[in-house]
Amino acid sequence: MVDLGCGDGKALRFFSKEHQLKSADWFDINPYAIVKWRCLNKYYKIWNVQLYKKNLFDVDIKKYDYIYLYLWESQLAIMEDRIRETKKADTIIISNSFKFSKHKPFEVYKNDKWVSTIYLYK
Repeated sequence: MVDLGCGDGKALRFFSKEHQLKSADWFDINPYAIVKWRCLNKYYKIWNVQLYKKNLFDVDIKKYDYIYLYLWESQLAIMEDRIRETKKADTIIISNSFKFSKHKPFEVYKNDKWVSTIYLYK
């Protein structure tokens, strides 16, 4: 699994604990956030999440089975074609709160407990 520009990192911590991920990578350009979340991952004993300082637009996404995105619509618009063209055929894309403009999700999750809507794409 990869989380592109994940901000506070809580999504990967959630997936790691709740879904027993074998491994996950997180990319962000903010070095202070990376240091902070590495410390939090140690505190929560999450050893299978690796954090890297890299622009999310430069990440090679071909190897990932799951791509998690929590990006503004303007960022998604830039990433949409690139992701669709370079991901593996069976990769599932999980977008939190914002939809792709050109593609329809195969599933949408929303309930009263969540503020966000989750969109799933193939």
